[in-house]
Amino acid sequence: MSRLRLSNDPKEHKQLVRDFWKIVEDIVIREYNEIKNMSMRDSFYHVALQLGEIRGNEISELQYKYFWEQKTYDYYTQDKWSNWEKKHNIVRPQTKNYTVMIEQGKRKVLPEDINEVYSRARGFIYVEKEGKASDLLELSRFGWIILGAQGQSQRLLREILKLDSENKPILVFHDADRAGQLIKDVFIDGSRRTEHLDLTFDNVFDLGLTIEDAEKLELLMIPDPKGGMRAEINALLELKTRRGLKNPFLWYVVTRMRKHNIPLCPKPISKKELLLMHLRWRLEDSLRPLIEKVVIDSIQDIEDIDVISINIYDLNEEEIENPELSKELGKLSSKLAKSVKDFFETEWENTIIKKANKLIEG
Repeated sequence: MSRLRLSNDPKEHKQLVRDFWKIVEDIVIREYNEIKNMSMRDSFYHVALQLGEIRGNEISELQYKYFWEQKTYDYYTQDKWSNWEKKHNIVRPQTKNYTVMIEQGKRKVLPEDINEVYSRARGFIYVEKEGKASDLLELSRFGWIILGAQGQSQRLLREILKLDSENKPILVFHDADRAGQLIKDVFIDGSRRTEHLDLTFDNVFDLGLTIEDAEKLELLMIPDPKGGMRAEINALLELKTRRGLKNPFLWYVVTRMRKHNIPLCPKPISKKELLLMHLRWRLEDSLRPLIEKVVIDSIQDIEDIDVISINIYDLNEEEIENPELSKELGKLSSKLAKSVKDFFETEWENTIIKKANKLIEG
């Protein structure tokens, strides 16, 4: 299955492989509530992070390197998950490629016309791994739209560039491998394939990951089947334990943005616009738990009713009048007013200026 031998003795090698996969299986079952919501690739890296924490103790350095081989990944995604599904009655992680969009702190699978998305964006950050887009959510609060598009990055980039009449900044965050290099070559340096599209490239910035950065950060490098070495952006997870970084992906991207002199807020933004953006987030954050409480309380009011036969379109104000609901909405109104007052009086500088500076310096 793999070219890397854990022992020169065939019997000992097989036993070490069996012992290793038992440890991997235990991790998968223990972490399943996290893994089930990930892509298959991200689940692999999540397991790798757990293995990294026991490297040198429960598993050897050689077993850890063995896990990173391409043939091991293929075995993990196909044979092992098929076995675990049957054995433990669990469902494998998502394997279908899709595009994740994060805008103003909200994450969703991209269903929209790209024209509408472009009109709202101040700038774009493309992430080659859709599962890592969420790690850059904080940057969406400054006007960036984050797009995670595994398997579709080049197509989406071409669509954006064709629409780009305003020269909005476009940042690209990719693996340090041949596919990542291809993205850079096509959209930053240009290529024959894009010449006829009359695309512009001066607003596209390469964030990496670069081989040079991977080496400096001592990230795990694995052989590229087509030659040389490669490192995926998921390898940055190692910095969680080695450097104590809570979000190594955000740390790396902001560091690269500073290198390119790219501001946190894409395109010039006035203090008034920035205030409106942050006020909206604060209002949404304040509203969300209160609305959830109103909904829960309202559901409790009707949960004893066995059947509701009224057509929703026939409901009028008298039929849905609920004193408790009105009472809760009144509380909501006063809490919302207090939140806005507190924001203007005490939290403007703390929420925006200090937070931005901390993120830049981080």
